[in-house]
Amino acid sequence: MSGREEHLQSEEDLEAILRLAVRREGESSADLRARLVQSANELGVSPEALEEAERVYREQRKAELARADEEAEFREFRKSEWMGFVHHLIPYLIVNMLLIALDWLQSPELRWSLGPLFGWGIGLAFHFFFTLFPGDQSKDFRKWKQRRAKARA
Repeated sequence: MSGREEHLQSEEDLEAILRLAVRREGESSADLRARLVQSANELGVSPEALEEAERVYREQRKAELARADEEAEFREFRKSEWMGFVHHLIPYLIVNMLLIALDWLQSPELRWSLGPLFGWGIGLAFHFFFTLFPGDQSKDFRKWKQRRAKARA
């Protein structure tokens, strides 16, 4: 097999190469449409079949874009969930360091500062656990999208 034929192993390879060639030509969409019709005619594809194939392609492409948008929104949602945890963690660390310092300044042994440290720490541990292992988030995700839409409006 020659070097030119090694990369042609499937119909997908052929389509990918043709796509690259068309992009390099820099044709307008009208030129591309004319080439599509011409290619369909050469292959014996009826105008009705071509129109139906275009409609199906547009629907599939629209669904793919919608799915990609939904996935991007969900990643943003998860990021906001983690930021919520971080916004809980930072005050916990700062406040408890101050409480421990105050307790230690009053007496060399810690007495009262451990209560807030452990009490708040339990809540923080639950927040971390539910952020790390969220379970079904469809309801929370829907609510988050609604709040975000209101904030943008």
